[in-house]
Amino acid sequence: MSFIDSFSSFVPIATAIDPATGHLYVAIESHRILRYVNKNSGNYTTQAPVYGPETDFADSVIVYAGASGTGTTNGNGTNARFNAPHGLYARDGFLYVADKGNNLIRKINLSNAAVTTVTVTGGTLSAPEGVWVAEDGTIYVACTGSDLIQKITPGGVLSTVAGSVVGNADGIGTAASFNDPRGLAMNGRGELFVADSANHAIRRISPSGTVRTI
Repeated sequence: MSFIDSFSSFVPIATAIDPATGHLYVAIESHRILRYVNKNSGNYTTQAPVYGPETDFADSVIVYAGASGTGTTNGNGTNARFNAPHGLYARDGFLYVADKGNNLIRKINLSNAAVTTVTVTGGTLSAPEGVWVAEDGTIYVACTGSDLIQKITPGGVLSTVAGSVVGNADGIGTAASFNDPRGLAMNGRGELFVADSANHAIRRISPSGTVRTI
């Protein structure tokens, strides 16, 4: 089965690369996570894979976690269930999944495909689409349902980094506003960048919480 054929019945939403192995993970809207194996990953330095032609990858994609049915079940691989998984981020042997339809962040252990739910206190997520994990383990989440950028501490406490009501205002913390924030990325200075989709803008959040439009 070719790379194109294997995706013919799926709608890919997001991708992530495991830097340790070079494996490609793909979130499929129909409740599955695919893994595309880099068969030449041994040729690349750990933490710094280099990608060449498509022949670097195996000839088939496997369903790594989830199945066609929806749910919140934790378990190994295809025994687990998701509901419209979106954003992905790989760090330290885990794949983090913005499980949009379940309003959850899920975590997949890449050594055994075991899926667990990130437990949070202090609030709930609303239609999370983007996820990014900092070096200290803090999970940043872009929620399209609430138009908020939120974070989950390593201890599981949820709080709002920036945003309030839907809008397009720069400012500090909750004085700022977004409209369907989706993708997230953080640079080495701790600045968080947001793909603010419905505002057709890229927004930057400083470590102190100041939001500015690029």
